[in-house]
Amino acid sequence: MIEYRSARLLILSFAFIIILGTFLLCLPGATHSRHLSFVDAFFTATSATCVTGLIVVDTGTYFTAFGQWVILLMIQLGGLGIMTFSTFFVVALGRKLSFGSRFIFKETMGEYGFLNIFRVLKHIFIFTIAIEAIGAVVLYTRMNDFYPPFKAAYYSVFHSVTAFCNAGFTLYPDNLVRFRGDVLVNYTMMSLIVIGGLGFLALEDLYQHARRFRNRKKLPFQLHTKIVMSTTVFLVIGGALFFYLFEAKNVLVGLPVEDSVIASFFQSITARTAGFNTVDVSMFSNATLFLLVILMFIGASPASTGGGIKTTTFAVLISLFVSRMRGKERVSIFRRQLPLDVLAKAISIFFASFILIIGVTMLLQLTEHWGLPYDIGRGDFIELLFETVSAFGTVGLSTGITPNLTKLGKLLIVLTMFCGRLGPLTLAMVITGGRRQEEKFELAEESVMIG
Repeated sequence: MIEYRSARLLILSFAFIIILGTFLLCLPGATHSRHLSFVDAFFTATSATCVTGLIVVDTGTYFTAFGQWVILLMIQLGGLGIMTFSTFFVVALGRKLSFGSRFIFKETMGEYGFLNIFRVLKHIFIFTIAIEAIGAVVLYTRMNDFYPPFKAAYYSVFHSVTAFCNAGFTLYPDNLVRFRGDVLVNYTMMSLIVIGGLGFLALEDLYQHARRFRNRKKLPFQLHTKIVMSTTVFLVIGGALFFYLFEAKNVLVGLPVEDSVIASFFQSITARTAGFNTVDVSMFSNATLFLLVILMFIGASPASTGGGIKTTTFAVLISLFVSRMRGKERVSIFRRQLPLDVLAKAISIFFASFILIIGVTMLLQLTEHWGLPYDIGRGDFIELLFETVSAFGTVGLSTGITPNLTKLGKLLIVLTMFCGRLGPLTLAMVITGGRRQEEKFELAEESVMIG
């Protein structure tokens, strides 16, 4: 029942921030037009809290400074995790956490959350503030070339926070296309996105390793960190290579080689977690869109600001496949054997996510193109699939169809963003009431033919 209560509290905390954000964005002072429909406000609040980045109205021109600050605050709360903030204030007040509260924090931050909660919280906030501050300072050196000091600082802070939280919100109508050839902006944003997508557990391990190394003490990396780092490098390089091959004769035509390489790496990095883009997504080929669908589905790493099935889940499934192809019963990674419950959870997450995406995509086909023949709606399938996976992976990339979705279609995307941020298994646990069936006896075993 502890798992059920923790899952329910996580869902309620995110839902509360979304509802509060919706109310604030509906206020006349939040938009220049003094009017934002409830569905659009609800969509924007969910996208910000779930650090997705899908938008129905342009953030920089439609919302006032107040509305933008509301969005930024929701991004920061959603990126770090609402339970992280609440746990921090409880600990800061000198109160002791119950076992149930510790379990909730563990669900947010992983197994490390059971060890030293205060140290974990302190490092989380230090990492966040330091990384976002450094990113803002670096971005300011470029923004200062275009805006007055105060506005340049505001733009720098906004984009540094949204990049580290992997949110994908920008204050520019063209996202970051105008900075396509800007080395400073590109590398800064890519660094923030990658660091935010690694997860605080991996960052803590890297910090402890660097600290021990400085004192000339050997400290082996945790298996979690090894998997996260190796999978991230593999996906970034592989995604950039395929993007360059697929788009060399399309959106990259006419660009200098250096700009093409930077754009390829930027799209590869942002597709898994963030949702920024430096080239027009609507101009991508079908092969590229499908490549990005795969990257978005995998997503970031556990205990991070990103979504998706996570890099560790992907690595475990690949290792399971390789082991079975080699005829091995046990699955191991980096000379460490994986427990059966880890394998079962990875498979469950994959299929739950797969079923969710299939279901939402099919429903969108009905809400957006009910009865529309294929020859008229040609190409819409990949766009709706792309939109669905982008919402599930809390990425925020879009081919441009988001504002044109029907109200029901927008609500389906809202549900997908919510499920993607919290995880399908968390929602399933709440729906089923956390009940577990105890098997009092074993059934007779019988084999079936597979393959």
